[in-house]
Amino acid sequence: MLKANLIVITGPSGSGKSTLSEKLSSELKLPLLSRDRLKEGVINTYNCTHDELGPQMNKQIYDEFFSLTRSMLDKKISLIIEAAFQHGLWAKQLDSLSLIANVKIVLCEVSFETSLKRMKDGLVEQPWRAKYHGDVEKLETYSEQKKYYEPPKLDLPTLSINTSVGYSPNIQDIIKFTKL
Repeated sequence: MLKANLIVITGPSGSGKSTLSEKLSSELKLPLLSRDRLKEGVINTYNCTHDELGPQMNKQIYDEFFSLTRSMLDKKISLIIEAAFQHGLWAKQLDSLSLIANVKIVLCEVSFETSLKRMKDGLVEQPWRAKYHGDVEKLETYSEQKKYYEPPKLDLPTLSINTSVGYSPNIQDIIKFTKL
């Protein structure tokens, strides 16, 4: 049976997953579904902020993200999805997608300190992000807990990439990995 290809780009805040997913989308000529962009659309529709969404609306965004992903895969549309897929929250959904798609995970990694620095720099360079993503609150929580991201631990092909300076492995090797 023909299956669509699903490339999952994940990592903690500030790890470069959005930049990498946009680059891969362009290089591989695949549509990109970003959870952050979906959430931004909801915030714009309701003319509210991240902090005003509440748990019920965040759950609806989560559900819609996977509904859209599943709908595309059911129609045999290969795509890239991007979000900070935390194991405890996302594993069941990601694992179920492997039944209908060829799934590969690309895990962007940076040190905790680099992640925090990029988040701080992002708030200065892109102050609009606070409205959509609660970055100030996230930054305070991460700084206090020093525990901020639990990557998916699934029995799926996974490539870890150090994004501290460029990409290691390089972009051509990442593209080779993602091709099924």
